[in-house]
Amino acid sequence: MSNLLPSRGRAGTLLMMTVDRELTPADFANAAANPGDHIGPSVIQKLHNRHHRAARLIAEGKSHADVAFETGYTAQRISDLTRDPAFAELTARYHASITDSSLDAAKDAHTTLVDVFKTSVEEIRDRLEDDAKRSQIPMSELRQVAQFAADRTIAPPKVAQPTGTIPPRITFNIGTRDIRPIVTVEQDGSPVIEVTSDDSREE
Repeated sequence: MSNLLPSRGRAGTLLMMTVDRELTPADFANAAANPGDHIGPSVIQKLHNRHHRAARLIAEGKSHADVAFETGYTAQRISDLTRDPAFAELTARYHASITDSSLDAAKDAHTTLVDVFKTSVEEIRDRLEDDAKRSQIPMSELRQVAQFAADRTIAPPKVAQPTGTIPPRITFNIGTRDIRPIVTVEQDGSPVIEVTSDDSREE
């Protein structure tokens, strides 16, 4: 074990190694077929500005080629960085930050729309309660306001129920023979009901 210790400088930590089992050809084949399953320690010693910019662009959904173009790295270098644990963690933090920002923006937009709605409704109510302003509102607009309020409160609009398919053509040939209907289908798929007294149908 003496050859594992540094000969000069600060004394190193004693390394103790044991053999678990011998590697087999199957181990090498599996490692070659699944390189992503074996991620070693981070090779990035310090995250620089270009690392942060590349991680942010990847978190935004940019392709490796686009990230390489904007950061000055090669596409292969970007691919290598994505397999580095430190860079992957940095990318995950940027992705979470972008997600939180999107949720905050959506919440702010919803709040703004609610405020606009409330302000508009209050303005309509104030005008309706003022005799002078109400007299200047055309009857058609008052009717629309009433319909708008009813649709969202006491009288929502009725939705027409879908009806069955009506045959586009019904033919009746009345005679003294069997007149049970024959249902056929047109070329466009529409059903056709024909009633005839054809002698060939006589039992």
